[in-house]
Amino acid sequence: MRYVLDTNVFLEANKRYYGLDFCPVFWEWLRDHENKGNLYSIRSVYDELKDFGDELADWVRQYNHYFHSESDNACQENFRIIANLCQSKYNLGHKKNINFLGSADPWLIARAMTDGSTVVTEERYKLQGEKILIPNICREVGVDYINTFELLREFDDCFK
Repeated sequence: MRYVLDTNVFLEANKRYYGLDFCPVFWEWLRDHENKGNLYSIRSVYDELKDFGDELADWVRQYNHYFHSESDNACQENFRIIANLCQSKYNLGHKKNINFLGSADPWLIARAMTDGSTVVTEERYKLQGEKILIPNICREVGVDYINTFELLREFDDCFK
């Protein structure tokens, strides 16, 4: 199984649980599983993180190969499917759709659809809300999603 990581996985890990300054083993674990082909993220996530001017931005720039392109035709087509879904179900003209479609989120789901990957995000499914959420769209298009702690439980080598 392959997993594609959302922006908030990196932000939350660094800010709350596995800061680069006190838990480098988490970040080594991410790199190790990227090398094994299990974990990756996308260029749009890279673009959201690379200019923060902090230690995480430095890590992201150093390991930029971790972030895969979304420019292939299959991923582009899956993005179109997601955009059409947002237009038909969530009223595309509404601000929440513009915010969602302008972020890395739909590309993350499109990449997961293309690769058969599971999305890793800290967002949770919510029936209705002020914004479109990754889990909501994942459910609509048949993509699995989990959070960081569930991801860690998927592997038996956590921090060994």
